[in-house]
Amino acid sequence: MDELCNALEREAQFENEMENDEFILPGETNKEVGLATLKTIESLKGAESIIEALDIWREEKLKLAEHEATQKALGKEMPSPPRHIMLQALGSGYTAERFVLESLRKISARIHHGVLTSSHQYLNIVEQLRTRCMDTVEKLRNNVGFNLAGLKLIRRQIEEQNDVILFADATQKLTSNEAKKRKKRKIISCYFDY
Repeated sequence: MDELCNALEREAQFENEMENDEFILPGETNKEVGLATLKTIESLKGAESIIEALDIWREEKLKLAEHEATQKALGKEMPSPPRHIMLQALGSGYTAERFVLESLRKISARIHHGVLTSSHQYLNIVEQLRTRCMDTVEKLRNNVGFNLAGLKLIRRQIEEQNDVILFADATQKLTSNEAKKRKKRKIISCYFDY
């Protein structure tokens, strides 16, 4: 009897929750913005790396602003302030902005996959990005192919003029390595065929 009462209470509670909460169908998104319900180690690490990168960026910008204000006040050039230790460790080519960008790049793209694919607005943007990326990659591929063909032509012309074969050792090594790899593949394929 108690089990039946408990089951009825749970069912009534579930119905109340369903009435109070807005029911979301699969494929639709919730219009309310809130915190993520599932925190994974990957998402926490990603958030921490972004926060750290933004803190470093903020520190660097404040240092540069103070440095410029000091220079204006004194009216003379002063040596630039030392960079953050993380930026120093990464090398001279790393600016604070690049550090933030690299931190964002390292985060897995799967975090926002559901949000991006469930909204028609975002799907259009993703499709535009995809087509632009494909066009850019195709242009770069054509450019590289054109440059490679030009380099081969120049190499042939130099070889004909000087009666010297350029990169002979490298091409022989490459062909011998390829032959070894083919032979190895044949052996492996014969082994796995049985």
